[in-house]
Amino acid sequence: MWIDLILALASMILYFVDPFALLESPQRSIYNRYLFLPFFFCFCLTIGILAWTQWKMPRPMDWSQIKWIFRSRILCLILAGIGIVVFLYRVLIPVIEIPYLFSPQTIDLDHVEWTSDIETMTFSISGIDPQGNTQSFALDPLFFAESNPDTLQLQYLPFSQTVINIQPK
Repeated sequence: MWIDLILALASMILYFVDPFALLESPQRSIYNRYLFLPFFFCFCLTIGILAWTQWKMPRPMDWSQIKWIFRSRILCLILAGIGIVVFLYRVLIPVIEIPYLFSPQTIDLDHVEWTSDIETMTFSISGIDPQGNTQSFALDPLFFAESNPDTLQLQYLPFSQTVINIQPK
């Protein structure tokens, strides 16, 4: 467990250094996702080990059954839930999407609408695909530095809906 904790802390150092912070590319969110993959894996492993040791902890003699269930079992379930959610969204989905980094899915959008909210720093794009369905994607702010055509081709990762590239059509 100590080795796992040390690896998680060492990976966390990268968060504060962040070598991609000065990168002027819309793909920097993708770089960050894969840079911190070891940290999130070690974090989930540490949470799992803590939950397991909490589950296996014997009941102290001076604790009542209800106090022990509340402090031990419920804490274990909360830790396990946090570990599972972080593992699914920060480890499993990026690992599943690795093959799509080299050949992302492509979609053509017509009647494109670009929306931005400067106060919350949220940027998105929506349009109609060839089947007539409305598609919407969150964007990195650097995509807004480009021209905003009405018809474009979008390359994205399928599970996280992360936009990799936008090209006018």
